[in-house]
Amino acid sequence: MCRNGTSWDDPLPKELQPRWEHWKADLVNLERINIPHCYVPVNFGKVIKRELHHFSDTSNSGYGQCSYLRFTNEEGNIHCALVIGKSRVAPIKVTTISRLELTAAVISVGMSNMLKQELDYADIEEHFWTDFQVVLGYINNEARRFHTFVANRVKKIHLSTTPQQWRYVPTNENPADHASRGLNAGEIIVSNWLTGPRFLWKKDIPPVADIDTALTNGDPEVRQAQTLNAETKEVSLSDCLSKLSSWSGAVQAVARLIRRAKGDKSYNQGGVLKVGGRLCDASLPSSVKHPVIIPKGHHLTKMIISQCHENVKHQEKGLTVNEIRSQGYRFQK
Repeated sequence: MCRNGTSWDDPLPKELQPRWEHWKADLVNLERINIPHCYVPVNFGKVIKRELHHFSDTSNSGYGQCSYLRFTNEEGNIHCALVIGKSRVAPIKVTTISRLELTAAVISVGMSNMLKQELDYADIEEHFWTDFQVVLGYINNEARRFHTFVANRVKKIHLSTTPQQWRYVPTNENPADHASRGLNAGEIIVSNWLTGPRFLWKKDIPPVADIDTALTNGDPEVRQAQTLNAETKEVSLSDCLSKLSSWSGAVQAVARLIRRAKGDKSYNQGGVLKVGGRLCDASLPSSVKHPVIIPKGHHLTKMIISQCHENVKHQEKGLTVNEIRSQGYRFQK
């Protein structure tokens, strides 16, 4: 009716009339439902162990949970009793089953916190059950990041419980299935809603089911991880200087590098190829006796030629070559 926009005073739609009449006629069966006031029978004896078992489930119609107290006496006898149950209709706004299942699990955690405070049982053992493996994957996962909706609810679950407390239960043994799909009064009488599943009445609860809690690839609730791969590439000094347009700019850049490098113990002043020969004993400047060999056609060479050509006021080639040699450079052949 909400989805169809039916208002409060509108008559019931004809297609819903049979469902309403069936539900109303079933109310007489409520007289047959008996709920004991005490969780433990009078003749049960001394209780040596108490446990709380919380079940949660979701369907397209709704979601909910139920909690049971499980008692063990000195003779090893077992008794279970429903403590509380919560059931809510599914929201009109479409959402995923994964989110509804997780929401139902959060309700179980809220009921757990309330019951521990109200029942005031010391050292009570708690277990949480769900038939949706994806929820167990969310709870047991510590490496993946989730979107806000899931992340906030997983955080609430982790604040009050541990992943080890969460266990898998088959759908046909999950009493919370009644909370999510609904029961009429007659169905409640023959269901396990008030007593809990059969395995809780056994002396030994079945071991934890070996299920895969790994999240599947492409889960829409998992944030996509982005990995950045940075590659380093060695760049030579000449490659860096090739970005400069003038020799004077290159000289200034190298001068700054030298000033910084002098503070480094690993600074090496060698690596410059010079001309040798018989002029080593001549009374001439070192730059004249042993000029630096510069590679032909290199960007740095072009900058030196341009600078020297500017020094001779753009005169003929011979004067420019002489200027280059006087500056202490020789072209590589």
